[in-house]
Amino acid sequence: MNKNLILISAFLLIAAMSCKKNDSAGSTPSTASVSSLSCSGVVFNNEAYMNSPFSATASVPYTGGNGVSYSNGDSIRSTGVTGLTAVLQMGALQNGNGSLTYLVIGIPIGTPAMDSIANFPISFGGRVCNLQLIVKPPVNGGGGGAPPSITALNCSAVSFSVSTATVNTAYTATATIPYEGGNGAPYTIGSAISSTGVLGLSAVLQAGTLANGNGNFLCLVSGTPTSTGTAIFPVSVGGQLCNISLVVNAVNPATPSVTTLGCISASYSVSTATANTAYTAIATIPYAGGNGAAYVNGTAISSTGVTGLSAVLQGGTLANGNGNLSYSISGTPTSTGTATFPISFGGQSCSISLTVNTGATSNRTVYDSIYGAYSITYTSTTVTIKSYDQPNRKSVYWPTNNVLYEAFSGPTFHDSSFIKAPGTIGVQNITLTFPLNPVMASTHAATPMGVIGIGLDGVPFFNQYAAGGVVLGGEIHGFDQYWGHPQMSNMYHYHVEPKYLTTVHATKHSLMGFLLDGFPVYGPEEVGGSTPTGLDVYHGHTHATTEYPGGIYHYHFTNDSPYLNGNGFYGTKGTVTQ
Repeated sequence: MNKNLILISAFLLIAAMSCKKNDSAGSTPSTASVSSLSCSGVVFNNEAYMNSPFSATASVPYTGGNGVSYSNGDSIRSTGVTGLTAVLQMGALQNGNGSLTYLVIGIPIGTPAMDSIANFPISFGGRVCNLQLIVKPPVNGGGGGAPPSITALNCSAVSFSVSTATVNTAYTATATIPYEGGNGAPYTIGSAISSTGVLGLSAVLQAGTLANGNGNFLCLVSGTPTSTGTAIFPVSVGGQLCNISLVVNAVNPATPSVTTLGCISASYSVSTATANTAYTAIATIPYAGGNGAAYVNGTAISSTGVTGLSAVLQGGTLANGNGNLSYSISGTPTSTGTATFPISFGGQSCSISLTVNTGATSNRTVYDSIYGAYSITYTSTTVTIKSYDQPNRKSVYWPTNNVLYEAFSGPTFHDSSFIKAPGTIGVQNITLTFPLNPVMASTHAATPMGVIGIGLDGVPFFNQYAAGGVVLGGEIHGFDQYWGHPQMSNMYHYHVEPKYLTTVHATKHSLMGFLLDGFPVYGPEEVGGSTPTGLDVYHGHTHATTEYPGGIYHYHFTNDSPYLNGNGFYGTKGTVTQ
C-alpha cells in the first residue's frame, strides 16, 4: 500500500513539473530579439550631399524576429562623415523575417572631392551591424548639380487617383503630394517604401524635376493590402519627411450608415465668417460606427438663422468604425449671428453651427501704437508703415560702442544655450503697405523669406524658417536676451515671441504688431492668461480683442513651431520694400 502511494505521488509531481514547463514555454517573450541583421546593401530613399540638410529612411532586413513590439531608439551619431544621426522607428517584429526602419537626419560635414561614407553602428535584438551611407561631395565642390531641395512637404494634402483600397484586392494608384520651395533640381526614381499599419503595399517616388517654387511629387502605390485599416508610407525627399496614409476598407456594403454623428464636435477650416463677406471653408463632422460604404456628393443645404450660406457633403468612403465627414461651406452671410445647417446622413441627423461676426472697421488710432515707426500714412484703403529697425532697448547685437550694447550669455528661447551669431544691428529702411480693412483672401499666399510683418517696436517679423528655407534649429541659439537677432545684412528681426514686447513694454496677451495682410498679431496668451485655442492652419482665429471689440481675425505667437504663421497669410498680402 505504501509503495503504491509513493508511486502515485511521484507521478503527480512529474505531471505538475511538466505542466509548469509547458506554461513557461507558451508565454510571450518580453524582449525583442532577432537571429541576424543585414546592413549590407541597405538603400536610403534620398541622396546625401556634404554640408546640405539630409533626411531619409533606411530599411535594415532581419531574420528570426520574435514578434515583440519595440519603441523608438536612441540617436546613433555617424562616424567617418559626422553630423548625422540615425534613430530606430518604433514598430513590431515579424515572427520570422522583416525589416527595421531607421530615420537618418542632419547635415553631413566635410569638403572632400569624392564620395565618403557615414557609418552608423546598429545594435538591435542582440545583433549588431554597420549601416553605411554614401555622402557625395558638396554641391559647389565637384559634386555636380545641386541636390533636390524643398522647404515643405505637405502629406496632409495628399490625393490618390484611386481614393481607397480594398482588403485582399490588388491596388494601383498614383499619390500626388504637394511641396513648397523647390529648387529646380532633377530627382531620380526612389526605392520602394513598404507600408506599415496595413501591410502588402509599396510606394515608389517617380523621377522628375522640381519646380522653382511649389509643385507636386508623384508616387506609384501598388500591391495587395492584407488587412483593413490605414496603410502608412514614410516619404522622405528634398530634405523633408512626412507620412502619407491610404485607407484600406473591407468589401463595401451598398448603403452608407453610421451609429452616431458628432455635430457638437464639428470644426471649420476657417473658424468664423464675416457678415457680407464671401466665405469658403470645409466643415469636418466626426462619426462613429461607419460601415465602410462609399457615398457621393450631397445636395446643397441652405443655412438658417443667418442666411446666404450653403453646405454640400463631399463624396468619399466611410471607415469601418470612426471617421469624419467633410462638408464644403460657401456663400456670403447676410447678417451677424449663427448660421445653422441641418445634417442628415447614414440614418442619423444633427445640426452644425457657424458663427458670423461683424466685419472689422478701420481703427487708425491702433497704428499709433507702432512706436518704432518713423512714418505712418494712410489712403482710403491702405496704411503704410516705415521703420529704421532700431529697437529701443539693450541687445548683445548692438555694436560694442553703442550705449544700448549689453553682454549676454544665455539661456535664450526654449532655454537654449546662447551662441552669438555674426552680424550687428544695422540701420534699415523698411516700408510696409497693407490693407486698412483686412478681409480673408480667396487665395492664401505663402509667407516669403524675409519681412512678413512689423512689431510695435519697428522690428520686422520673419516666418518660421531659417536662411535657405530650412526649419529653425541651430539658429535659435543665436537669439538674444529678447529673442531677436540680425541676419546677414544686419536686419534685426523676430521669428518667435518678441520677449521685450511681452514682458517689458506690454504683456503676453497684448497687441504685438501686424502681418502684411493687415491682420493684427497678439502674444502667446489670451486676456486672463489662458493659451489660445482653435488656431487654424494660418495660426490665427477670430474673436473680440481690446483694440477690436467688434471682433477680428488675428494671429498669435506660440511657444512651438510655426511660432507666428502657419500655411500662409489669412488675408490679402500687402507689399514690403527694404
